[in-house]
Amino acid sequence: MRLLASRDALLGVQQPRAYLTAVAKRLLVDRSRRQVIEQAYLADLALAASAQAGAPSPEEILLAVQALEEISAALEGLPDKVREAFLRHYLDEQTQARIAEDMQVSKRTIQNYLVRALLHCRTASSQMPMLP
Repeated sequence: MRLLASRDALLGVQQPRAYLTAVAKRLLVDRSRRQVIEQAYLADLALAASAQAGAPSPEEILLAVQALEEISAALEGLPDKVREAFLRHYLDEQTQARIAEDMQVSKRTIQNYLVRALLHCRTASSQMPMLP
């Protein structure tokens, strides 16, 4: 789908085989990232369900997985460092100072990363089709 959507950009491709290989590799990386996020969420969900008397319904689980898939799709296209800062802050609940220390950048840089990621997500969510 991505190749068909960007067919004008394909006109200038000098090495189509290398280009297709790079696109395929990136798609595999995106897919594996999405699966890692989904599996981590499901593992946390199972742990929470075993600790609580009332486990979430299958519908609630499905909605949560769909929300994570939307977040994952919204984060596509962001640089790795920006995506990492976003996930660590909002999913792992790490402080900006801790993330900055671990990534060896300033706290202000982390704040800029988070703003950039949030703006990107907002733009992506406004372009996503609404679910019934």
